[in-house]
Amino acid sequence: MSTNDCAILSWNVRGLNSTARQQVVRNLVMDINCSCVCLQETKLEFFDQAIVNRVLGPSFADNFCFPPATGTRGGILLAVSDSKYSIERVQTGVYSIMVYLKENEDGSAWSITGVYGPQPYNEKRDFLEELKQTKNTINQKWMILGDFNLIVQDSDKNNSNLNRGMMQSFRAALNTLEVIEIKLNGRRYT
Repeated sequence: MSTNDCAILSWNVRGLNSTARQQVVRNLVMDINCSCVCLQETKLEFFDQAIVNRVLGPSFADNFCFPPATGTRGGILLAVSDSKYSIERVQTGVYSIMVYLKENEDGSAWSITGVYGPQPYNEKRDFLEELKQTKNTINQKWMILGDFNLIVQDSDKNNSNLNRGMMQSFRAALNTLEVIEIKLNGRRYT
């Protein structure tokens, strides 16, 4: 994967159903010259080229995929710039979407998985199982990003209401996936 000019935006937008929020997202995408965008909690059941063009810009309008929101809950939009990548294949889960990409410049392939983890406790274990199953389909470079709605350690929480069992399950899933966290400078969470 050529990383020299790959700008990736992952953001829980908490709804794209207002024109003002769509404009904020578009301005940020243009300001940082994104190559790949993963938006969680879109709260939209449908995307088409016109919506993607309005929210992300014309270079993303032909190169996107999404699992829809259920009513006004959830939803993920994953899009890549057609000047950099082509989407080769899409695999959608209940809580995730995986895209197999091919770089236009050198033809190299990699995968990116966008997630929006569930809020209800009884769905979190199903989410972790879905993530672990995802690993079985990867045979190339892979990035997983999004809003997991889970924490790894005490310091990731702003109060003392902790579910240590779920933290341990999340850590175990991350170990099974063999992923490493990309640290974010200047912010507390990634």
